[in-house]
Amino acid sequence: MTIKKAEKGFYIDARFIGLSFVLTSISNAGIALMRDFMQGGTFEVNLNTVVLQDENGNTIAPTGVQAIAAKLNAICNNSSVDLSFLTTSPEFEIVASLGQVLGVTPISKFGENPDVDTGSIPEDIWSYGGLYNWSTTAAIDTFSSSEIADTQELVFVGQTADYVEVTQTGTLNGRNKVVLGTPLFRLYRVYNNNGVDLTGDIYVYEDTPIVNGVPTDGTKVRAYIQTNPMIPDNQSEMMIYTVPAGKTLVYKEGYIAMSRGNAGAADFVLRARLKDKVFRTKRRISLNSQGTGTWRAVYSVARVIPEKTDITFAVVNVTANNIGVAGGLEGYLFDNTIWNL
Repeated sequence: MTIKKAEKGFYIDARFIGLSFVLTSISNAGIALMRDFMQGGTFEVNLNTVVLQDENGNTIAPTGVQAIAAKLNAICNNSSVDLSFLTTSPEFEIVASLGQVLGVTPISKFGENPDVDTGSIPEDIWSYGGLYNWSTTAAIDTFSSSEIADTQELVFVGQTADYVEVTQTGTLNGRNKVVLGTPLFRLYRVYNNNGVDLTGDIYVYEDTPIVNGVPTDGTKVRAYIQTNPMIPDNQSEMMIYTVPAGKTLVYKEGYIAMSRGNAGAADFVLRARLKDKVFRTKRRISLNSQGTGTWRAVYSVARVIPEKTDITFAVVNVTANNIGVAGGLEGYLFDNTIWNL
């Protein structure tokens, strides 16, 4: 039987071949065949010999996506099997966003800086404000709240000194310092993982003195959750990101907007820094709240950004005080090993 790329749905079909047909081992040649298939190639597969197994080698009954793999197997023996599922599979973006494409992870980053002034520029787009201070060692290790009542569990997403992404949890102890289990080199998301809203502002920082839970040295702050009593955010808002080790970011879409505050204009830059290099401007945008107050770009040719690259959106000029700005990006992380990058 020959399986060919279809006009729609070939991404998910390739995934079934890669994930549902579990063999005792898979060779580099096998991975290459799968990759070639997803790029429009064809290859022969004898589905009569396929046995569905778990990771321990035990034969399992087909369920979920495996049921479709079993259906493919049945095609070899029954020409009357309904083939409509092969042409109605979701497109790549949908399946990848569900985490169902081998070696591909969706990424969505967003942030806001609620108050930029003419005398404070340049500033990065993150809720704490000012230019972001990138850590030079894995020294991001402490967090606290400005309110005694906060005892919620938080989730921290960042990277160790070797740029490996880690997700960890920690529980607030009011205005007292709490130490992270794993100190971080990069940090780009913190959120409330509890059923109770935060009541104070949350600070994550390189260890420094605090007063009532608030760091006295603002240059040490690496993530911040600003409490809004009417509609609590319960998570950081920071357009700060680093591509993890072993991954390549395919940057599909970006946006910047005037989000609140006074009327005026603002100039922005998208900046990226390769490991051990300097930040370079990748895009320049100008907006005016009285005209074009939003910029959105969906790239027909996606931007490819290598591992260990730092990314930020910055505001470099505003024409009035108290201007709020927001920005974000969306794309996919591709595993360098699986995709031979």
